[in-house]
Amino acid sequence: MKLKNTTTLLFTTLVISGCSKNNKTIKTTISEIGESGVSGRIFFENINGDMKATISISGKANTINAVHIHENGDCGGEEGKKAGGHWNPTGEDHGMWGSVEYHSGDLGNIKTDSTGTGQETVVDMEKRWTVGGSKTTNIIGKAIIVHEKADDGISQPSGNAGKRVACGVISDK
Repeated sequence: MKLKNTTTLLFTTLVISGCSKNNKTIKTTISEIGESGVSGRIFFENINGDMKATISISGKANTINAVHIHENGDCGGEEGKKAGGHWNPTGEDHGMWGSVEYHSGDLGNIKTDSTGTGQETVVDMEKRWTVGGSKTTNIIGKAIIVHEKADDGISQPSGNAGKRVACGVISDK
């Protein structure tokens, strides 16, 4: 009887957690800023309790572009400046994803091939991102910015990645 109750409790917990808003897949379109020719999309999805971001861009051939989550979900202003700086709810120094210190928005670099397309996947096993959730983890209402150059992972506060060439607002709608 005890095993049956434990199994029922486990099944109920899995069903309830499967319905959680935090398990929702979010798709964001990334549009060019000005006439940069760079665009793309990002999918955030919950995979076994870890958030996964799959970023795809197209535009310039044989380039390396930095991609960051920025603090404001607004792509307006000159070069998308209304998006603000890198999303950094933990107050850490800028770095590369997975290093000792980095912003929750430091997603890394995407290399494009000779056709101008590139893709990168980042898995958040540290629980820095949620769909909904606390102010320090909620990605909704933030922006995705693609920069013209690679992130060097060192320069503060933004990795010397150059101007903003594409932007998208992360929304659960």
